[in-house]
Amino acid sequence: MDEKKLKILRETGHYMTSPRGVSMYPMLREKKDIVDIVPISRPLKKYDVVIYYRPADNNCVIHRFFRHENDCCIIYGDNCRQKEVIPQERVFGVVSRFYRNGKWISPDNKGYRLYVHLWCDFLPVRRAVFRVRDKLKRRKHNEKQKRT
Repeated sequence: MDEKKLKILRETGHYMTSPRGVSMYPMLREKKDIVDIVPISRPLKKYDVVIYYRPADNNCVIHRFFRHENDCCIIYGDNCRQKEVIPQERVFGVVSRFYRNGKWISPDNKGYRLYVHLWCDFLPVRRAVFRVRDKLKRRKHNEKQKRT
């Protein structure tokens, strides 16, 4: 596990980072926004944004929590169609706020809550749209490969 991040989180009670990748887009923009992560101090709620350790690539990932299933957390990235089943012990922090366009936004912000419900409540529809998007990207990539 990325012990450095976990150590900072445990020692200071916060870990701030700028997300890499597009898995949480449109909520979080790569190298533009900042997240403030705190240790988990309460049961996770649906739509919390959490940080967890992914051993497959020895990396920490920020995605959205949906529910518990047995001793695991069901998690999705906002820009992803595949669910992830993460052992609860690998989830070690929750995003308490994020910084965008000169201001901090908390999960209590009305605009943010509206975004969360519009974006997450339609997850089944979004997954279908992303499936089509991903197929079109693959097709376009394959056609490009054939031409070269």
